[in-house]
Amino acid sequence: MRLTMAMLLAACMAARGQDIGNMAAGFYPGPACIMPDRKAINNAPGVQDQSAMIAYNLKLKAFNQKIAAFNACMQDYDARNLRDQQHLLFAVNSAVADARGSAPPAPPPPGDGNLPADFYPKPACGKPDRTALGTQPSPHDHKAMAAYNRRVAAYNSDVGAFNTCIQDYTARAKADIAAIARAGNTPAAAQ
Repeated sequence: MRLTMAMLLAACMAARGQDIGNMAAGFYPGPACIMPDRKAINNAPGVQDQSAMIAYNLKLKAFNQKIAAFNACMQDYDARNLRDQQHLLFAVNSAVADARGSAPPAPPPPGDGNLPADFYPKPACGKPDRTALGTQPSPHDHKAMAAYNRRVAAYNSDVGAFNTCIQDYTARAKADIAAIARAGNTPAAAQ
């Protein structure tokens, strides 16, 4: 168990240098919404040119319809973005609850995000097995007590590595939530 915990801690630390979060940089999809180009409608013509004014009004009406579609698309994207953040929080809080041995959190509200509900990776932290300690021997059996104390020391070291790994996972999750939140504020480039 000791070797496994050390390897997992090393993996956590090595991954720390690659990306900010538990997910690769740029993992979150941007919106597919296309913002209409305002330049396409030009400036309003003079009121004396009736046919130019009618053409302008038609362009303006079409532009307003595209803006309405863009707004609806962004609102849907942002709602899905929020659900993805909630799914990520649920995954992380569930992992922390499992690590602490406490009850899992309430599930997030139903609904689809921009990613599958189970997109977020589970932590690679292996919880130390307390049963590996065995029962404490008689304090009068010095040889058995020394062996038991070595197992306790190894277990405590594994618990420390596990806690560090969970804290690292949680800190990286905050960076991933921030990345998802930022994605909701960036519309697609005009085409």
